[in-house]
Amino acid sequence: MIGYTWHEAQANESHVLWELSGSDAGTTLRLTHTRLAADSGSGFAAGWHHHIDRLGGVVEGRPTDWSWPRFEELKARYEGSSGPAESGA
Repeated sequence: MIGYTWHEAQANESHVLWELSGSDAGTTLRLTHTRLAADSGSGFAAGWHHHIDRLGGVVEGRPTDWSWPRFEELKARYEGSSGPAESGA
């Protein structure tokens, strides 16, 4: 588990917590980002989602560049829902 305070052009601080848990089926990564301003949640969710999607490529030796169109697509999906968008879509 790793946690830290996040500062990004906001008046308030937010908190990020990364947790790994293992099972016979593999490893689960849980990312929790709290204390966000009400209007910034979808942007952070889309950003983290896109970073985590790209992480698989890094692990497999084929890193990919950041894609603003993909970020905007994810952000729109998060803005239109009350939960996480499906990863890898």
